[in-house]
Amino acid sequence: MTKVPEAWTSAILDAETVLGLELEGFKLIEASAGTGKTHTIADLYLRHILDGRQPSEILIVTYTNAATEELRGRIRQRLYEALDLLQHCGSCEDELLALLLQQSQDLDDDSRTAQIDRLQLAIRSMDEASISTIHSFCQRSLQQHALSGNQFFDSDMLTDDSSIWASAIKDWWRKCTYELDQDGWQLIHDNVPDLDGLIATLLELRNKPSARIIPEVRVSLAEMMEQPRKIAGSLHRLAPLWLKHRKEIIEIVSNTTVLSRAAKLPYHPQNLPLLLESADKFFNAPEAGSLFRNFEYLGTELIRQNSKPSKRGQDPELEHEFFKQINPVANAWLEFNREFSPQIRADALHTASLQVIEAKRELTALAYQDQLNLLLDALESSAGKALAESLRQQYPVALIDEFQDTDSIQYRIFSHIYLSAGNASLTLIGDPKQAIYSFRGGDIFTYMQARQLAQVDLYSLQTNWRSQPDLVHATNTLFSHRPDSFIYQDSIPFSRVESIAQNAMHELRLGARGASAMTLWQLPTNENQQNYSRQAMRDLINQAVASEISRLLEAAGRHSATIDGRPVQSGDIAILVRQASEGQALGRVLNRRGIRSVTIGRDSVYQSDEASGLYNLLLAISQYQDQSLARRSLTSSLLNLDYRQIAAIVDNDSAWQNWLEDLGELQQLWDRHGFIAMFQSLLHQFEITRSLAQRDNPERRITNLLHLAELLQQQSTITAGLTPMLSWFHDQFEENSSEDAELRLEDDEALVKIVTIHKSKGLQYPIVFVPFLWSCKQVDRSRAVYFHDSELAPCIDLGSAGLDANWLIAEKERLAEDMRLLYVALTRARSKVYLAWGLAGDPGKPGYAKQTALAYLLHSRQASVDLESAAADGFPSDMNFARDLQKLVDRSAETIELLPLPVETAPPGPGAEIAQQAPAQLAKFSRTKLNQWRVNSFTGLTRGIHQPGSAGSLASQGDAVLDFAAGSHIGLLLHSLLENLDFQQDTGQQCQQLLPRFLPRSGLPAEHEPTLVTWLENIKLTPLDEAGMTLSDLADQQRLNELSFD
Repeated sequence: MTKVPEAWTSAILDAETVLGLELEGFKLIEASAGTGKTHTIADLYLRHILDGRQPSEILIVTYTNAATEELRGRIRQRLYEALDLLQHCGSCEDELLALLLQQSQDLDDDSRTAQIDRLQLAIRSMDEASISTIHSFCQRSLQQHALSGNQFFDSDMLTDDSSIWASAIKDWWRKCTYELDQDGWQLIHDNVPDLDGLIATLLELRNKPSARIIPEVRVSLAEMMEQPRKIAGSLHRLAPLWLKHRKEIIEIVSNTTVLSRAAKLPYHPQNLPLLLESADKFFNAPEAGSLFRNFEYLGTELIRQNSKPSKRGQDPELEHEFFKQINPVANAWLEFNREFSPQIRADALHTASLQVIEAKRELTALAYQDQLNLLLDALESSAGKALAESLRQQYPVALIDEFQDTDSIQYRIFSHIYLSAGNASLTLIGDPKQAIYSFRGGDIFTYMQARQLAQVDLYSLQTNWRSQPDLVHATNTLFSHRPDSFIYQDSIPFSRVESIAQNAMHELRLGARGASAMTLWQLPTNENQQNYSRQAMRDLINQAVASEISRLLEAAGRHSATIDGRPVQSGDIAILVRQASEGQALGRVLNRRGIRSVTIGRDSVYQSDEASGLYNLLLAISQYQDQSLARRSLTSSLLNLDYRQIAAIVDNDSAWQNWLEDLGELQQLWDRHGFIAMFQSLLHQFEITRSLAQRDNPERRITNLLHLAELLQQQSTITAGLTPMLSWFHDQFEENSSEDAELRLEDDEALVKIVTIHKSKGLQYPIVFVPFLWSCKQVDRSRAVYFHDSELAPCIDLGSAGLDANWLIAEKERLAEDMRLLYVALTRARSKVYLAWGLAGDPGKPGYAKQTALAYLLHSRQASVDLESAAADGFPSDMNFARDLQKLVDRSAETIELLPLPVETAPPGPGAEIAQQAPAQLAKFSRTKLNQWRVNSFTGLTRGIHQPGSAGSLASQGDAVLDFAAGSHIGLLLHSLLENLDFQQDTGQQCQQLLPRFLPRSGLPAEHEPTLVTWLENIKLTPLDEAGMTLSDLADQQRLNELSFD
């Protein structure tokens, strides 16, 4: 069982405590969700400034670039507020500033003036403030202390080193398998059947560099590969015994009634002849050959294990000397197979890591994790004390934000710098209940170790400034439903937080009454009183969520659903999901109800349809003479052509030649004027935005396309040449996971937000739905099991003899993180939360409801004594859902309501129309490198979007034009032709030249050409005014085509 640190008591950090705080020393501040962590950091910064520190001396470390900018802005604002108050001595409702003013008034004039001077200087110096990510801090430290860091001064930064790792693993694979014989190849393949799976596993492990690998690599891979040959030699030494007793052995194995003859065993009548024939061939050979398959089943141990339980040990003939003699050889082979799979993966990881280091050295490049490793190595070297002293003098004060997401390497860095000095100031700020990023290296056990240090002063923030009081009470009730809610109770205790009365205005009101702060939807069973399948339950929940949102918006349209006195809007609502696929399915249901939504997650733009569609086009442009690439480019999702339209181009010599010429012209434009000039022409020439606008979710697709263009433009300044750039683009499809590649948002103010829980951390929404935490994803023991040993040290078990026990520990850790994920999800709301809970799916499959955090929390009869096994096996089988949930509701003082999942469907109501009134806008691009973008508008980008035809057909009126297929593509064809026609020249002759270019893209069959020409001629001759002026009267210089957005 995992050892947990001893409990430690915290003091409440209120305004008075902040102003009286001893600034030197080691402090840990625990900030529950919504308790003002960022505000507290700004207050502590203010204290240090007033104490005489300069902004350049105060190091603040956080985890994202966005967070650094937010902190910088909040700190600057706080300094302004303090300066304004001290200069003008006015009244103030802010408790800390009011106390600060009171203290200032007790000072003499010189001291008060000194405070004002310090604040003014700090505000002027904020651009020099040392507020950065952990990686930027390490990079800056290595550059400023290049000798101490033993690192290249001008190393390039890699936002993602996945491609280098993948290449190293593939190289290891080639070297392992290049000279292998058939037996060696089969051995490797049996243990590593999927190279891509191995790469995926090892890429995950590279984010845990401080973890101990189990089992340790004791011998080289080459030595391990020799073991089967040695075992075969030992087995072949039994050849005389086999040859002497062959008939006897065959008769015993064939006729005994003790052995099980199950189909999967080699003793089955259909399998046994192959086993005996293989044995005969092996033992009759003059020397040992390859081990024959399933020979180990001839040893006494496996014979005993696979005997019928009722007859086990009843056949003395199965104690034959041959079976006894083969048993130690069989055991050696079984032991080798148990060890070989983890050993080969450990060897791959070790070998690849060395090769990655060498590759980066040759490239003079560093990944983010490398910076941390190098700085730690420097601090732990012989010159480490001097380096620590230098950094401590440079930054005598350090505030580490989001410390719950740290790891042992980061913690050791700051420990070396600050904990060895008595006059330094190190403050760690975070919330262990929100540590949810283990997948990217976060290690809650490092936090737990820091918390138990004797010299730490522990503080906590106890007032929730985010949520309305009833919701705070409901959350307190839920997480105090059992005493050890967060599993590791001594290190991650749950303390009830207080609310503030003025937040009552955030309450969701339905008519004249307030809604319950938390609605707990109980999942139904089917008509046979059995669980729905997981997919069926997701479908029901999707409909329920859509119906409830529709109901709220409809009520808001009548001013009957309000928050803060205003009607609820779509933008007030967020749906938090665990997996992107859950959000995508729910988004489709909302769309069918007429409720527009935006999906926010960590998905990469390189995984979008637009990325593959753009790649196919760019590849064809770069090699425009390759007709196979040209044909494939016509299937690009950016063009949105159906098979008839593609055939109309490919089968028409003139149209096909025009297509090739278009590609060639774009290639020349790219080569001469750069990527962005070519991309602009590509958008306009192929009417790509029109094509995207005809598909579902056009705003998302257009945003993705422009995002890709920006990334490609950035890369074009680094990578010279079309081919290398496209090679880089192709690599990103599988390997890029950087922050720059995350999907960007459309303008989402008026849209329902579908957000992954991980992405929602740090954000807040008035109304939150959490519909899918009734299932979970258990630890996959077939890959690598990450866990912490009894000393809280991280370990990775690749398949040791202790795997089962270590998996149970990992499952406990998984359950604890799922609980923290639940906490993050439920604390995003200001006004109301909807939570779904119940049983769904097959109880025998992993991830069933009884393995979830909600099962542990809501059905609290499970004692924590045997938690490690209970987490894997599921919580009590006798869960009385109704009783347990009603108990929770009764304790909640009416802040939690229990309702059945609303399974009825509802048509879109007026609220859905409200949700559609504000069209989504494209993301705002702030990068200056794209200064060649054309001026455009959203209407211009989405012109040509398909509009469904009316139900009443006009074709019966006799106009042949009305036989054309409905849709905007005909209008766009007409638009293009009118732009290019000379109204004073013969229409038919001009159309002979224009139609081969424009007609195939419209999808209009060639037999309609005469009708189209007649139509254009009629338009040209139609009187425009009472004087009878027509378009044919206008020369080119007298007309003005629609303004181009070039």
